[in-house]
Amino acid sequence: MGDPGHKSESLDIQNLIDSIPALIHTSLPDGNLDFFNQGWLKYVGLPLEDIAGWKWTSTIHPEDVRGIVAKWRQCLATGEPFQYEARVRRADGEYRWMVHLKVPIRDDRGNIIRWYGFSSDIEDRKRSEFYLAEAQRLAQMGIWAFNPAGGFDFWSKELFLIYGLDPASKAPTLGEYLNCVHPEDRDYMTRLIEKMVAEGLGCDVTKRIVRPSGEVRYIRCVGVPVIENGVLNRIVGSAMDVTERKQAEEALLAARAELERVTRVTHLGELTASIAHELNQPLAAVVSDAGASLRWLDKQPPDVQKAKAGLKRTIEQGVRAGEIIKRIRELVAKSPSRKDRVDVNKTVEEVIELTRSEIQRHDISLVTRLSTELPLIWGDRIQLQQVILNLIINAMEATSGLTPAQLTVKSGKDDTNGVVVSVVDSGRGLQEANVDRLFEPFYTTKPNGMGMGLAICRSIITAHKGRLWATPNVPRGAVFQFTLPSDDRHNREL
Repeated sequence: MGDPGHKSESLDIQNLIDSIPALIHTSLPDGNLDFFNQGWLKYVGLPLEDIAGWKWTSTIHPEDVRGIVAKWRQCLATGEPFQYEARVRRADGEYRWMVHLKVPIRDDRGNIIRWYGFSSDIEDRKRSEFYLAEAQRLAQMGIWAFNPAGGFDFWSKELFLIYGLDPASKAPTLGEYLNCVHPEDRDYMTRLIEKMVAEGLGCDVTKRIVRPSGEVRYIRCVGVPVIENGVLNRIVGSAMDVTERKQAEEALLAARAELERVTRVTHLGELTASIAHELNQPLAAVVSDAGASLRWLDKQPPDVQKAKAGLKRTIEQGVRAGEIIKRIRELVAKSPSRKDRVDVNKTVEEVIELTRSEIQRHDISLVTRLSTELPLIWGDRIQLQQVILNLIINAMEATSGLTPAQLTVKSGKDDTNGVVVSVVDSGRGLQEANVDRLFEPFYTTKPNGMGMGLAICRSIITAHKGRLWATPNVPRGAVFQFTLPSDDRHNREL
């Protein structure tokens, strides 16, 4: 007879295992599963005899059977612990992802006498991973984790694909990562990473990478530091491929630059008579002074001093004509935006010189009130000339045919120590209902207007971190003003 106490103890252990809310099973050394607790049997909705031995494979998803069986046989042969993820058919017929673990139990001589197994439902985790992976794929975004002590310790599958690398690879070392960065951006990224680690900072930076195929892509990297007990533990973040967006932005900028150039050419066409007059003055002076110099030289005896003075004036007028032509060519030229420190008053004066004759021809009284000691601003002089030119032409058209007609151009400092420029006219004024629409693309109050001039002006001023707006002038006319931040407070792009 067996020991009643031992049978009672075994029964207690089995009852305990059956009551545990977990899926537990055991296997003989040959791989035959000989026990499933009640949790397992209820989960699959089958009696023990239907899944014992190797019959348990009938509950595994057909696509996963081959893999889990191969792995189980491998562990039986090597004695290594078993771990595998496979889908199991639940009692209601739904297949759910589970992780299966088995560990060998050995006797004193090291022989395996039994395997104990545990399975856990990971369907929710798998779905979360799937949704995350799909979201990354659709957004062309990958996830990474950076360990300050040893470089990257995690890269998501999508991140490998973004970089054109094998997803089966390990997360790259810092050196391998930097080798992927475009050579022109590599030094900057090296310094940035060093600063992030030294100061426990995150990042938001767009840089270029070069894929193994040689293709260049723009990648936006956003990272946040994970601080534990005051020490930087990790920097985790995302990387998104923004190449298409970057290319679209560059195409938009190119289109806008071309539209700006066309607008400048249009305005210069409207000022043809004024420009011709401006050029005619120095050219006429050149002819006159050169003729006078010849006459002084033809005298007997020649008056060399007066001839030299005439030739000096000839040179000065030739330089003046050359400067006028230079300004016109700059306004018409098809060239990329170029920012530098700009003297706003000088820029205003250059535009006034081009328009002065046209203003006089329309019998408009011009007043300039340019404040001295204005701070320099950081910007594109040609683009700012275009804004001022547009506002002056609009003011001239608004006052055309009116008496008296007055145009005032002013400059000064604003409340933030930046620069404010105002173009004030005594024209027909603004309709308050339309003031907000003046800067909308394709909105115009002119019979033959395109409706792009003021829209372009506002986009230029906005790109310079400034503001452009319009208000009625008292008692008559309109005021167009724009502000620009001073060079010392402007946040330049690196």
